Amino acid sequence: MAPKEALQAIAGKFLEDAADEPKVAVFANGSCLVAGWIPADELAELREIELASDRDFEMAASVLDSWAGRRGCRGR
Repeated sequence: MAPKEALQAIAGKFLEDAADEPKVAVFANGSCLVAGWIPADELAELREIELASDRDFEMAASVLDSWAGRRGCRGR
């Protein structure tokens, strides 16, 4: 077993495998589901929102954490 295969067995898919997943799914009611792995700037452009220039995050998932007032992982 190659090291990558062992890591995939433990951690699941890697980002390179995410290319098969849609970045955004838009529903009939106008809501959307956004992949957390897309860049925050791309999310801002897609949703026409403005992000702070001094932010300390790069991914869409961190935008939500920032809005919720969270910092880092639970327990850290």
